[in-house]
Amino acid sequence: MRERLGYYPGCSAEGTSKDFDASLREVLFRMGVSLQEIPDWNCCGASPGHVLREELGAALSYLNLLKANRAALGEVLVACPSCYSNLLKARHLCMEDPEIALRWSELYGAMEGDPPVVRHLLEYLVEQMGEKGIKAPLRRPLEGLKVVPYYGCLNRLPYVEMDDKENPVFMDQVLSWLGAEVIDWSYKNNCCGAGLSVPRSEVTRELAARLLQAARDHGAEVISVVCPLCQFNLDSQQGYAGTDIPVLYLPQLIGVAFSLREDDLCLSMPLVEPTSLFRAKGLL
Repeated sequence: MRERLGYYPGCSAEGTSKDFDASLREVLFRMGVSLQEIPDWNCCGASPGHVLREELGAALSYLNLLKANRAALGEVLVACPSCYSNLLKARHLCMEDPEIALRWSELYGAMEGDPPVVRHLLEYLVEQMGEKGIKAPLRRPLEGLKVVPYYGCLNRLPYVEMDDKENPVFMDQVLSWLGAEVIDWSYKNNCCGAGLSVPRSEVTRELAARLLQAARDHGAEVISVVCPLCQFNLDSQQGYAGTDIPVLYLPQLIGVAFSLREDDLCLSMPLVEPTSLFRAKGLL
């Protein structure tokens, strides 16, 4: 029997990070998990919501938790770090700030019991699925593939209490269970420039180039990420950095190890294509 798990895709899952969303759904299905989207979910408030009003972004996330609550989803999986942080903030305020909780209940409707538990993809893979759950569908271990895990700012975002803030290892663990050669490096949680790619593109360009060059110098053949902004910033600055390293979402790498179809994993979406590397390694 499949586990039923609530899911908040976030806005980027329907656009720039469709490959993240598609591969995530595929690999969790192989692991026996049935994802159920929050009905009629809305934007989490993303980055600009709090600029207009501090409470606005959190209220938008409260609406998502309320919709999940009404759909009897006691646990909600989130992949995007910004969405994860915002939903955690809304849950925290709902439970710890009686004034805000009452105001939201009156404006938008009250929760039945506690709001849903919010879990990040990495947290779920390591703490819920574990090594046994991830290895069960393994068909083609990533042996010989040199991967650097890049976390970006995930573990240091507000309200995130997961893994180690200074030296996160959850992605390292998953990659090692897949059989990859995981490269340890000190850049794993350096900022890539995040949302500055539009207003201050020169900042993002320099930060991303520094990360790409460090990955190359450490011998990386692939960079593994769990953030749409990180993937875009690193992938799009390869020309400036003088590098040619595929930047893939962790579920895409899991899917390769599960022998899933290239199209199902959207391996054609990254600007630096990974398929020739995978074929050379005997992984496709």
